[in-house]
Amino acid sequence: MAGRGPAPTPKKLLALRGAWRGSGTPTVDLASAVPTPPSWLSVKARAVWDEVVPQLCGAGVLAAVDWSCVAQFCATWVHWCEAVTRVDVEGVMVANDGRGPAFVANPAVRIAAALSVELRQLGDRLGLSPSARAR
Repeated sequence: MAGRGPAPTPKKLLALRGAWRGSGTPTVDLASAVPTPPSWLSVKARAVWDEVVPQLCGAGVLAAVDWSCVAQFCATWVHWCEAVTRVDVEGVMVANDGRGPAFVANPAVRIAAALSVELRQLGDRLGLSPSARAR
Protein backbone atom coordinates (compact mmCIF):
# COMPACT_ATOMS: atom_id res chain seq x y z
CA MET A 1 0.00 0.00 0.00
CA ALA A 2 1.33 3.44 -0.90
CA GLY A 3 2.19 6.13 1.65
CA ARG A 4 -0.02 9.09 2.34
CA GLY A 5 2.02 11.44 0.18
CA PRO A 6 4.40 14.25 1.06
CA ALA A 7 4.27 15.97 4.42
CA PRO A 8 2.29 19.23 4.44
CA THR A 9 4.32 22.37 3.81
CA PRO A 10 4.49 24.72 6.82
CA LYS A 11 2.22 27.76 6.52
CA LYS A 12 5.16 30.15 6.92
CA LEU A 13 6.89 28.62 3.91
CA LEU A 14 3.69 28.90 1.88
CA ALA A 15 3.28 32.52 2.91
CA LEU A 16 6.90 33.30 2.01
CA ARG A 17 6.27 31.85 -1.45
CA GLY A 18 3.14 33.93 -1.85
CA ALA A 19 0.92 30.87 -2.08
CA TRP A 20 -2.74 31.51 -1.33
CA ARG A 21 -2.79 28.51 0.99
CA GLY A 22 -0.28 30.26 3.26
CA SER A 23 -2.91 32.76 4.39
CA GLY A 24 -5.31 30.13 5.75
CA THR A 25 -5.95 29.24 9.34
CA PRO A 26 -2.91 29.87 11.49
CA THR A 27 -0.93 26.98 12.88
CA VAL A 28 0.53 26.74 16.36
CA ASP A 29 3.34 29.28 16.55
CA LEU A 30 6.24 27.74 18.41
CA ALA A 31 8.90 29.92 19.95
CA SER A 32 11.00 31.15 17.06
CA ALA A 33 14.12 31.61 19.18
CA VAL A 34 17.38 30.41 17.69
CA PRO A 35 17.95 26.82 18.83
CA THR A 36 21.02 26.14 20.90
CA PRO A 37 23.38 23.53 19.47
CA PRO A 38 23.77 20.43 21.62
CA SER A 39 27.08 19.99 23.43
CA TRP A 40 27.74 16.63 21.78
CA LEU A 41 28.08 18.07 18.26
CA SER A 42 31.59 17.72 16.87
CA VAL A 43 33.56 20.78 15.83
CA LYS A 44 32.85 20.07 12.15
CA ALA A 45 29.13 19.52 12.79
CA ARG A 46 29.02 22.74 14.81
CA ALA A 47 30.44 24.60 11.79
CA VAL A 48 27.59 23.19 9.67
CA TRP A 49 25.13 24.25 12.40
CA ASP A 50 26.54 27.78 12.40
CA GLU A 51 26.04 27.95 8.63
CA VAL A 52 22.55 26.43 8.38
CA VAL A 53 20.71 27.73 11.46
CA PRO A 54 20.99 31.49 10.72
CA GLN A 55 19.63 30.93 7.21
CA LEU A 56 16.66 28.89 8.45
CA CYS A 57 15.95 31.37 11.23
CA GLY A 58 16.18 34.24 8.75
CA ALA A 59 13.53 32.54 6.62
CA GLY A 60 11.33 32.15 9.70
CA VAL A 61 10.96 28.40 9.35
CA LEU A 62 12.99 27.21 12.34
CA ALA A 63 11.83 27.00 15.93
CA ALA A 64 13.83 26.22 19.05
CA VAL A 65 12.20 22.78 19.24
CA ASP A 66 13.73 21.82 15.88
CA TRP A 67 17.23 21.47 17.37
CA SER A 68 17.27 17.66 17.17
CA CYS A 69 16.48 17.53 13.46
CA VAL A 70 19.08 20.20 12.70
CA ALA A 71 21.66 18.45 14.88
CA GLN A 72 21.00 15.16 13.12
CA PHE A 73 21.40 16.87 9.74
CA CYS A 74 24.72 18.45 10.79
CA ALA A 75 26.17 15.22 12.20
CA THR A 76 25.02 13.24 9.16
CA TRP A 77 26.55 15.82 6.82
CA VAL A 78 29.94 15.45 8.51
CA HIS A 79 29.77 11.65 8.32
CA TRP A 80 28.77 11.80 4.65
CA CYS A 81 31.72 14.10 3.90
CA GLU A 82 34.08 11.68 5.66
CA ALA A 83 32.73 8.71 3.68
CA VAL A 84 32.99 10.56 0.36
CA THR A 85 36.54 11.70 1.19
CA ARG A 86 37.50 8.11 1.99
CA VAL A 87 36.13 6.95 -1.38
CA ASP A 88 38.03 9.74 -3.13
CA VAL A 89 41.28 8.68 -1.45
CA GLU A 90 40.91 4.88 -1.59
CA GLY A 91 38.80 4.53 -4.73
CA VAL A 92 35.58 2.64 -5.33
CA MET A 93 37.39 -0.71 -5.13
CA VAL A 94 39.81 -1.68 -2.35
CA ALA A 95 42.22 -4.58 -1.94
CA ASN A 96 40.76 -7.62 -0.26
CA ASP A 97 42.33 -9.17 2.84
CA GLY A 98 43.43 -12.28 0.95
CA ARG A 99 40.23 -14.32 0.85
CA GLY A 100 38.12 -14.29 -2.28
CA PRO A 101 38.66 -11.79 -5.10
CA ALA A 102 41.66 -9.47 -5.10
CA PHE A 103 39.49 -6.35 -4.99
CA VAL A 104 36.11 -5.67 -3.39
CA ALA A 105 33.75 -2.73 -3.31
CA ASN A 106 34.83 -0.06 -0.83
CA PRO A 107 32.43 -0.19 2.15
CA ALA A 108 32.54 3.61 2.29
CA VAL A 109 30.56 3.71 -0.98
CA ARG A 110 27.61 1.96 0.69
CA ILE A 111 27.92 4.16 3.76
CA ALA A 112 27.98 7.34 1.65
CA ALA A 113 24.91 6.17 -0.29
CA ALA A 114 22.94 5.44 2.89
CA LEU A 115 23.93 8.77 4.43
CA SER A 116 22.97 10.53 1.20
CA VAL A 117 19.42 9.18 1.49
CA GLU A 118 19.22 10.27 5.13
CA LEU A 119 20.58 13.73 4.26
CA ARG A 120 18.00 14.14 1.52
CA GLN A 121 15.18 13.25 3.91
CA LEU A 122 16.43 15.55 6.65
CA GLY A 123 17.04 18.33 4.14
CA ASP A 124 13.47 17.99 2.87
CA ARG A 125 12.15 18.29 6.42
CA LEU A 126 14.19 21.45 6.95
CA GLY A 127 13.56 22.95 3.51
CA LEU A 128 17.22 22.76 2.49
CA SER A 129 16.76 21.82 -1.16
CA PRO A 130 15.15 23.74 -4.01
CA SER A 131 12.53 21.04 -4.50
CA ALA A 132 11.66 21.04 -0.79
CA ARG A 133 11.26 24.84 -0.85
CA ALA A 134 9.10 24.58 -3.97
CA ARG A 135 6.57 22.31 -2.23
